[in-house]
Amino acid sequence: MTILASHDLPGQGLRTSEPVVVDWRWYYHLPSLVFWALALPFLGVVRQNRRPAAWTILIAPLLVIVAARMLASLSAAAGAETMAMFLTTLATAWTIVWLLGPWLVSVRGAVAFLIALGVMHLVGLLSYLACCGLAYDENLPQLAICYTSAAFGLLVPIALARRSYRGAYGRRRFMSWLFLWMALALAGDTLVLVAAMSAITAGPGRMAGDFVAALPSCAIAGVAAAVALYLVNLPFMLVAFRTDFYRERFFRVLRLEEPADQGRPAPGS
Repeated sequence: MTILASHDLPGQGLRTSEPVVVDWRWYYHLPSLVFWALALPFLGVVRQNRRPAAWTILIAPLLVIVAARMLASLSAAAGAETMAMFLTTLATAWTIVWLLGPWLVSVRGAVAFLIALGVMHLVGLLSYLACCGLAYDENLPQLAICYTSAAFGLLVPIALARRSYRGAYGRRRFMSWLFLWMALALAGDTLVLVAAMSAITAGPGRMAGDFVAALPSCAIAGVAAAVALYLVNLPFMLVAFRTDFYRERFFRVLRLEEPADQGRPAPGS
């Protein structure tokens, strides 16, 4: 591909730059295919997924990916494409975790958590390699921190929301607990990061003051990140609530007691 820049300068006429040749390879499109390349095989690898009902989970990541691409197209911000790829990767990883549900049921809760966390980070690594290859990107540390926070921000709050019950299960109650724990978890991540940066840059003597001063901004950042992550997760929860196949998986993985009467909304729903 050859690129030419031209501009009509007053009094000098049309000026054209020297042609610049950009080498474009077919595999540069691979990042946009990460979802299909990684998620689809698990519909066949996991035996319990070999049925048409299992394919309904694909609705959730497709909604996230389409929304991310639309926001990237409408936004003029420099990091819009990076954010779109970030959300695509996160949705891909979360889809695979849902597809691995039958395997997660067969292991202990802590082991299942570590497996899910490892899967999400492996998908993140593969996505980075698809985008940048082995080259180091200056944004890698920030992306790694944000992605790790998002992974923990999905897994930890769901586990805590499951443990927050003292009565019958209800959808609204569960989703309310989920948002609360997401906000607290992401605000906590921000506070830990601020404390670490203060200790490195300002030293232990000023760390306490910087930590207290950062509390309001960390709370705001935690709520904003929780809203974004909640919206990413919402299509997955809707699939789980609206389909028998994934509703059963949701209860089995979280080891919740499924309401006996599925014909009426559960208490608190």
